[in-house]
Amino acid sequence: YNNITALDISSNQLLNRLDAEYNAGLLITTDTVIGNATLNSLNLSGTGLSNYNLYSGFFPNLEWLLLNDNLLDRFNANNALNVKNLFLNNNVIDKLDLSANVALLQLYVANNVLTELDLRNGNNLNITNVDVTNNLLTCISVDNPDDTSIFYSSWLIDSGVTLSLDCRAEPEVVLIPDTNFEAALGINNDTNGLNGNILLSDALNIINLDVSDKNIIDLTGIEAFENLISLDVSNNELTSIVFTTADYNGPTNLTYLNVSGNLLSELVVVSGRSLEILIANDNNLSSINFQDITDISDLNLSNNNFINLDLSAFDLLQQLDVSANPFLEELNLISGNNLALIEMDALDNPNLFCIGVDDPVQAEANSLWYTDSETIFNNSGDCEAPNVVTLDIEVPLDRNGLASILPADIDGGSTDNVSSGNKLVFSIEIEDFNCSNLGVNVVELSVTDEAGNTGIGYANVTIVDNELPVVETIRIRDPFDLEGGNLTLDPLTFDDGSSDNCGIASFTLSQSYFTLPGTYFVDLIVADSSGNEASESVEIEVIDSSVGSEELRFGNTTVIIYPNPFIDDISLNFSQVIDFGTVSASLTDFAGNPINTSFVVQDSQNLKATGLSYLMPGQYILSLTVGNRTRTAILIHL
Repeated sequence: YNNITALDISSNQLLNRLDAEYNAGLLITTDTVIGNATLNSLNLSGTGLSNYNLYSGFFPNLEWLLLNDNLLDRFNANNALNVKNLFLNNNVIDKLDLSANVALLQLYVANNVLTELDLRNGNNLNITNVDVTNNLLTCISVDNPDDTSIFYSSWLIDSGVTLSLDCRAEPEVVLIPDTNFEAALGINNDTNGLNGNILLSDALNIINLDVSDKNIIDLTGIEAFENLISLDVSNNELTSIVFTTADYNGPTNLTYLNVSGNLLSELVVVSGRSLEILIANDNNLSSINFQDITDISDLNLSNNNFINLDLSAFDLLQQLDVSANPFLEELNLISGNNLALIEMDALDNPNLFCIGVDDPVQAEANSLWYTDSETIFNNSGDCEAPNVVTLDIEVPLDRNGLASILPADIDGGSTDNVSSGNKLVFSIEIEDFNCSNLGVNVVELSVTDEAGNTGIGYANVTIVDNELPVVETIRIRDPFDLEGGNLTLDPLTFDDGSSDNCGIASFTLSQSYFTLPGTYFVDLIVADSSGNEASESVEIEVIDSSVGSEELRFGNTTVIIYPNPFIDDISLNFSQVIDFGTVSASLTDFAGNPINTSFVVQDSQNLKATGLSYLMPGQYILSLTVGNRTRTAILIHL
C-alpha cells in the first residue's frame, strides 16, 4: 500500500517473508543466479501482475504464495512445486493444473473463469481448504471422488460442479444453479438427479418446456437448451434472462415464448424470425430487440414501462396488447398490413395521445382496436408532440384598462421533430386582459403539428398598470374660515370628476390641516391601486373671522398680515414657499420713526414679530419688500 513500483531484494539473502501487496505496477528484482532461497512467504496481491513466470526459479522454497486481485490469465504451477498455501482469487485464469503440486494444503482460486481444474496430485487427503466458487467449472478432476476420508465435502464448490477421476471422460453437463429451476425440469428431463446440473444431452432433447409458477430467480443453463420450440417461464421472479453464451447459442428455434409475470427490465430474444408468439406482459420492460423478431403474429407487452414502440416492421401481427404502459408516448403501427391486425389493445396509456397507422379512418372504425379517448390515429408515423418553449412577458394596460396578446408573444422558439415552424399551429388559453388580471397570470400555450400532436407549455404573463390618473379639480372661490381655531379640509371637496383606467384608490391633499389664515396653493393627489399618482394644484384662501387682517399682493404671492388691530405680535403668512433672503419687513409710527422689531422665520411660509405690547396705542405703518417690490399696510395697536 505504499505505491512502490520497484523493489530490489537481491542482497537480502536471509529474507523469509515479503509482503508487498497493493503496490500497483511493482517489479521485484533478485539475484538472477541464486534468487532468494530462504524466502518462505510472498504476497504480491493487487500489484497488477499478469505473468508470474517472471519469477520462475527465483523462490524455490516458497510455502505461501498470495497473488489475489491481479490480472493472471495463466498460472504455471510447476514454478511453485513447494507451495503449500496458494491464493489466486480474483484473476482471469481459465485452466489450472496442480497435479504435480504434492505439497498443497490450501487452494483459493475463487472468482476466475476456470473451465478446467486438475487436482489429482495423489495427496488430496492433505488438502483441507479449497474455494473455487464463482467460476465456469462443471467438473474438477481429483484423486478419488468416492474416498470419504478426503475432505471433499468441506471444499467450497459451486452447485452442480462434480468431482471426477477424469473430467475429460465425464459426460458434458450444464450448470443449473437455481434449485427451483432444476426441480421444475423433472426427473424425465433431468436424468442425473437434483445435483445443480443437467446433462447436456438431456438439455438438447427438450423441445417444449413449461416451468411457470416455480419461484425461479435464475434461468442460468437455459442457453444450452438449443432445441427448444416452446418455452414458458411465466410468473417467476426473473430479473434477467441470458439466452446465449460463448459456449451455447441458445434456443434459436423458439416459436413460442412466455416470460410474463416476472421482473424483467430488458429482453434479448435469440430465436429471431422463428418466434411467432411472445407473451411478456406484467414486467418492467423498456427494451426488447424488436428488430430481430419481426415475424411475430401475437405480441403481448401490456403492463410494462415502454416509452416508444416502433412496430412498423411487424407486418404479420394479428394480436397486439400494449395496454397499461404508463410511460408510453409513441406507438408506430404503420406496417402496410394493418388489415391483418385483428385485435389491438392500447387502453390505459395516459401519455399515449397518438398512434401511427396505415389508415386512420379504418383504425377508428375497427371495433376490436381499443384505445383511450384522448388517443388519435394518424398515418404520418409522427406521434411526438412539439417541444413547447415559452417566454414570460410583461404587458401594460391601456388608458381603457385593457390589453391583448398573441400566441407569438409568449412563444420562445417552439419546435417539432417533423413539422417546420410555419406549419405549426399556435393557440393560447387567454388572449384578453383587464384590470381584474393585474399581476401574474399563467397562460397555456398549445402548439399542434401537422400530425395533430399537441404540446403544451406555460408562460407567466404579468399585467401591469402604468397609466396615471386624470386629475380634475374645482376652484373654490369662497374662503375657508378658521373661526379662531384650526381647519382640516376633505380632499373630495376639490375633486371635479377625476378618473383612472383601473379606478381610483385614494384622494389626498399635499396640505389638509391649517392653523393660520392666508392664501395657499395645495395639490390634490390622486392615486390608483398600482401606485400611479397624478396631482393638480388648487388655490385656497384661509381666513380667521375672529381677527382682522390685511392683504398685500406681490405678483403670484399673497401675504396675509394679522391680527389687525394687534397687541403683542404681528404674523406674515405667504401663500407659497418663498426665499426669505429676498424679503424684508419694517415697522414705523405715523411720524416715520422706526420701531425696533424683527420678523423671525417660523417655517417656509411664515414670519412673526413679537414683544410689541409696549407700543403706544395708535396707527403704525408696516413696509414689506419682496424682491424689488415694496408694499405698505396700516396697522392699529390697541
